Order: sequence, then C-alpha cells, then structure tokens
Amino acid sequence: MGKEIIRVGTFNVENSKVNRAGGLRPDGLDNSELLAKEIQGFDLLGTQELTMGFANTLKLKMGKYKLYGDYRYGKLTSKIPLSNKIPSNENNNIITNKSVIFNKTITLPWMSKNIKDLPVSITKLSILPCIATIVVAVVNGEKICMINTHLDYHVKSVQKLQLEMLKDLINKYKKEYSIILTGDFNMELSDLQFSKFVDDIKPDLQRVEVDEKTWHGSYGRSACVDHIFVSNDYEIQDKGIINSNGVSDHDIVYADIKKKQKKN
Repeated sequence: MGKEIIRVGTFNVENSKVNRAGGLRPDGLDNSELLAKEIQGFDLLGTQELTMGFANTLKLKMGKYKLYGDYRYGKLTSKIPLSNKIPSNENNNIITNKSVIFNKTITLPWMSKNIKDLPVSITKLSILPCIATIVVAVVNGEKICMINTHLDYHVKSVQKLQLEMLKDLINKYKKEYSIILTGDFNMELSDLQFSKFVDDIKPDLQRVEVDEKTWHGSYGRSACVDHIFVSNDYEIQDKGIINSNGVSDHDIVYADIKKKQKKN
C-alpha cells in the first residue's frame, strides 16, 4: 500500500462472554491475537462493543498501536476494582499508531423524549448510554478528525436524536479537519431515517459503498449495519470487508482513501 493511502475501518468486536474474559476460545484460538494481527494493516480503526477484559488483553499485543476512548460509564470505571465484570461497560475505542492530538468521548442522547417509547427502551435495554469517541490524529501530515460510534438498536426516536447529534459533531469539526465517521449504526441504507442522514451529510461526507452483509446473527439473519463515511476531499481507492474469523458476529469493514490533489 502506498504511503499516501490511508486505511480506515470499523469493527464491532462483539460483547461476548469469550471476549469479556479476554478472548481465549474453547477451540484454543485467541481472539485478541487474531484481531491484533488485523490491526497492523490499519491507520485508523473504530471499534464497538470493546469490553474492558478484551481491551486489556488486546493492548498487550498491538505493538505501537494504542486505544483511545473512554467507557460507557466513564473514565473512572477503568480504575475501579472488578469493574471489568460489568458486562455492559463497553467502549468505542479508536485504534491507531498515529500521533493523536485530541481525544474525547461524549454521551449521545439515549433516552427517548417520547413517553410511549419508554417501555420498549426499558425492556430492550435501550436505556443504556450510547457514546461516541472523537480523535484528531495526524496522518500523512494531515489532521483528521475521526468520530466513531454505536447507535441504539431498538428505538427509532432515539436513533433520530443520535443521528442529529452526529450531524452537529460533523458541522463542528469540519471547520478545522477532514472528517471520518465510522460505526455500527444498527441501520441499513433501506432505513428511511438513515438514508435521510446519508443524504443530509453528502455535502461534507461520502458513504463508502460496502453493501455486503456485515452482521451475521442467529437463524440466518444478517444485515449491513456497519458503515464508514469519509470527507469529500478524499478519494476512495478500495473498500470491502474482512472476515473476522469468529472473533465477532460482525465483519471488519475497511476503506483505503487518498487525499485529493488540489486543483491549481
């Protein structure tokens, strides 16, 4: 890969019992080692559902790569004894070996303003806080702002609020940086709410058109819910999915991008 090419990606690691325990599988394979090998090919990789037990194991095997971002229940939870036993305390870490000059994790709207949606929120655990990790990294001499997130799965009114906040973040950071947006959006392009979001941000960001199924659930269910968006001042050179080899029920989605040449 040429030095001007930047490989970005998104990967829902899956908050599974095996991964929460560090990633060692019954078949003897180690999910943290498998993922650490894949990471070496990336400049910027956004993750979702990365739990403390898996993160602590993974960071020992990544070489010069580092994890950036806080947990769902805040920075301090990583320092509290036995906090790694809280199954729902996930992060959306961004993994990179590049110089990072800014790093922040924010909470997205996660409670519906619509009273009729509250029972669904509670029974489906949509009341758990959703977060977004924001990193500004220097890649090939350019400052890039990467926003990585994992949106609500069950409640459309909450998803709408979250998409609106993502648009606000794009508008805020595009003033200074090229933007990369990654995540498990829990929505396919056929979702009218999501397709409107894609259209709304087109003046600034282009969706990487990977339309294969990226999540593979039980009973043959599958969906294309993992997406990458890149600033329009970058060209997409290549794109696709990488089989996660059982690390997760999601595939890794990647895009190779290159800064467009400025016209004289």
